Amino acid sequence: MTVNEKIIQALAPLGIHIEADFYGNGETEYITFNYADDRAGDFGDNKPLHVVAYMQIHYFAPMDKDYLEIKKQIRKALFSAGFT
Repeated sequence: MTVNEKIIQALAPLGIHIEADFYGNGETEYITFNYADDRAGDFGDNKPLHVVAYMQIHYFAPMDKDYLEIKKQIRKALFSAGFT
């Protein structure tokens, strides 16, 4: 499973449209995400053992919507899916 698939799977139960990289297709509320950085990590035997990906998750909503509860739900869903 890719990182993108894992993020979408984790956030899908929130019932908010999710799109990788960019979304602006007329929805007033949606989640988008992108890679902020990825690099090798945990070196051994002169080679990387893992790739560490830093992801940015963006929640867009109307200005008058209270976003704090959804923000908590997004964070909880990502943590539950194994993200740190």
